[in-house]
Amino acid sequence: MEALRGFLPAIVARMRVHRLSNSDIYTITWSFSSPDGRATFHLDEDENDSGEPLLVWRRFGDHGIYREP
Repeated sequence: MEALRGFLPAIVARMRVHRLSNSDIYTITWSFSSPDGRATFHLDEDENDSGEPLLVWRRFGDHGIYREP
């Protein structure tokens, strides 16, 4: 996961991104008004061994996505 080291801080500086407690799952929020816009994702390595980070989207929706991220 060495390739991910510089990738995540660059994203966090531009968007509202948070890491969920005690997990490798992150959340991104792009709208707080109704309907709110949120998504969960995790970072992985490219299976082709290129060393490039791979962002894997998990769920999209409102605040309810946090029940099963």
